[in-house]
Amino acid sequence: MAKARKHTSLRSLGCLDATCSPLTSRTKICYPAKVNEISESAIRMVVDRRMPAGDRIMVKLFNERNYAAFSVVAWVRRTAPHGPNHVMLGCEFGRRLTERELAALLVG
Repeated sequence: MAKARKHTSLRSLGCLDATCSPLTSRTKICYPAKVNEISESAIRMVVDRRMPAGDRIMVKLFNERNYAAFSVVAWVRRTAPHGPNHVMLGCEFGRRLTERELAALLVG
């Protein structure tokens, strides 16, 4: 019988900051984001700029003390309106985050 895969999820409820920037853009503009949910394979965050599904973005994550923890490439999989001027992005990471990386987000 196959062993059940452990799925680590950290629900931050908007307390973690991030920035994201499209990798296809000629400019290196980083857009602020608030993390709603993160796991080893995906992230859901609110941004103030529309990014189409399929776009590849660089996500820079900050820990609870607002220090940059690490950056990771992600693909935008879903978008949905979130209030009048924001968009909820559902993104899949290009690689799985490690337990250490997830723990670094909670430690200052």
